[in-house]
Amino acid sequence: MGVLVSDFHYHLPEELIAQEPLGDRAASRMLRLDASSGRFEDLRFRKFPELLRPSDLVVFNNTRVFPARLYGRREGIKAQAVSWLGKAAQMGDANAQKALAQLEQENVHCIGRDGISSQLTPVELYKDAASCIDQQKYDDGLFLYSSAGAYGRFDILRVKDATAHGVVGFLPGIFFNQLDKAKVAAFQDRVKQMNSNDALKAEYCMDLGGMSPPAYFPTYMISHGLAATANALGAPLLGNSPGDNPLVSPFDAAKAWKQAVDDYLQCKKPEGTGR
Repeated sequence: MGVLVSDFHYHLPEELIAQEPLGDRAASRMLRLDASSGRFEDLRFRKFPELLRPSDLVVFNNTRVFPARLYGRREGIKAQAVSWLGKAAQMGDANAQKALAQLEQENVHCIGRDGISSQLTPVELYKDAASCIDQQKYDDGLFLYSSAGAYGRFDILRVKDATAHGVVGFLPGIFFNQLDKAKVAAFQDRVKQMNSNDALKAEYCMDLGGMSPPAYFPTYMISHGLAATANALGAPLLGNSPGDNPLVSPFDAAKAWKQAVDDYLQCKKPEGTGR
């Protein structure tokens, strides 16, 4: 008897799907299987040390998820299918870059400015900007590129661990290094044109400033800081513990978004105002 995909269907209430890590990681749920009795226990992860015996071997998985979207079309159907691929690799790792290069070759997609949402991270926006550049849609690529930069600046303002902030600096290279150099040069000319055109820059400042602040949890940044690495190794930094909130609190998202846009695009203050 064959196995059907429907055999794996089950109901999962939306409210039970985790959207971000728990503030107290040790409170995460853990399912224990007693190999001798076959009995299951529903526990919390903080109980894990109590279950270990002197002869046990503990294997740590410290790989990181690299998100990338795959776009495909089913023959005979016009609707576009989108799925998510998790590539376990460090950002900037040669293996990650090779995988992304392969994705770009076969799954090039330019969402344009209309496809931007507050749930897209700088990682995704830079990837889509690279797709636009590859298709020579430089105006769309420039807006996505500008959005990614402003999103990254916003995350710098809200992530406590300053050692994690540097990740935004090498994100563009991960995707742009795979592109045709002539196309990248043409895009860079478009960037220079925008920077030298006050009216065009003011338009970008207004359009980006009118967008909603990023609403995703900046895992891509937090996971690359010393605090997260130390916590994963079980040796928290002085003054930091795994249960601490990695984000600045309290935090005024609207004010920070305005600052991020102004700082990144170097928006000029309207004359006669204190803005």
